[in-house]
Amino acid sequence: MRIVYILKDNLNKRPPILSVCQHLLDSGHELTLLIRGISEETRREFEEKGAKIILIKDSSPFQSIPQVGKIISLYLFHRKVTALLKKLEFDYVWVGSADATLTVGKALLQYKFILQIQELYDQQPRYRKGLAEYMRKAALVFVPEQTRAEIFRAWYSLKKTPTVLPNKPNYHPRNRNLPITVPEVQAVFDKIPKDAKIVLYQGGVSHERDLKPIARAIEELGEKWALVVQCPTVDNEYFKDFIANYKFYRVPYVPAPKHLEITSHVHLGLVAYTHISLNNEFCAPNKIWEYSGFGLPMIGNDVSGLTRTIGNCKAGVCMNLDNITIEKIKDFLLELEENYETYSKNATAMYDALDVPKIIKGALESLGEKA
Repeated sequence: MRIVYILKDNLNKRPPILSVCQHLLDSGHELTLLIRGISEETRREFEEKGAKIILIKDSSPFQSIPQVGKIISLYLFHRKVTALLKKLEFDYVWVGSADATLTVGKALLQYKFILQIQELYDQQPRYRKGLAEYMRKAALVFVPEQTRAEIFRAWYSLKKTPTVLPNKPNYHPRNRNLPITVPEVQAVFDKIPKDAKIVLYQGGVSHERDLKPIARAIEELGEKWALVVQCPTVDNEYFKDFIANYKFYRVPYVPAPKHLEITSHVHLGLVAYTHISLNNEFCAPNKIWEYSGFGLPMIGNDVSGLTRTIGNCKAGVCMNLDNITIEKIKDFLLELEENYETYSKNATAMYDALDVPKIIKGALESLGEKA
């Protein structure tokens, strides 16, 4: 199949999208990428497998003026992508996000297209309303979690429940203690006590991802435990307070899949989603698959997206962080440590049980049946 994949972002900043593109190439599909950026390493890998990569330059001299720069950027992305679609030969357009879908806009409707929608957007009415026509007319819709799929079907009166495509990475080294090739990351790890049990959190830090209770518990457990956080810098009060008042080791951003070098050196994986939205409640983090691929037991809160994965597989523990003492969190951490081998085996089994290539293959074959 000839597929044009559109993503309004750097491919390496979106590990689930990166993985889907790898699956498509490994399955022999002809892939053309219309994207804003890609690492040189990934570009070489993809081009060796036959991918055609076209970078969409949508920056303008007005980027320093946020509103004006954003409007011009949207216009440039739309104009360049729609012009390319008129010239390229393909069977399907595959759009990797809601923002890319809405930016390409009505021009998308003249082609056979596939949507991959990563978020639920229950608190973002512009996206929820704007996606309606595209969701109904797409040949296939992929979402990363079952309840999200059912909600989308109800919201948009779809004739078929979207296909659930969990955010499990295509590439995973599986081996622990990989060489760390980023000097800035190694410099941070050199500061951590050698025998410390490292708990890793990868992702954004905000009131929607409340790390403070677990950070306090890890600090009280003493120097034999350490919290490592890989997160982008954001301008919010929660982030500033967390940076200033909580003890942890911060590592710099490392693009996928190289960030797995960091994950390979830790003891436990941390996932945190507060009960603030349906999008959080039915979360679908790629982190749980990155952690479980290394057999890392996980600790998180009790949102449905974690209790139905980590909890059901007994790959870790999920707790009510809205109503728990620091002492109880410490008990949960010690529980994982005391039964580490069992939780680790369960995490590995969770990872091995999911066959993403089979899901993609079956969904694409169903298109042929319709034809």
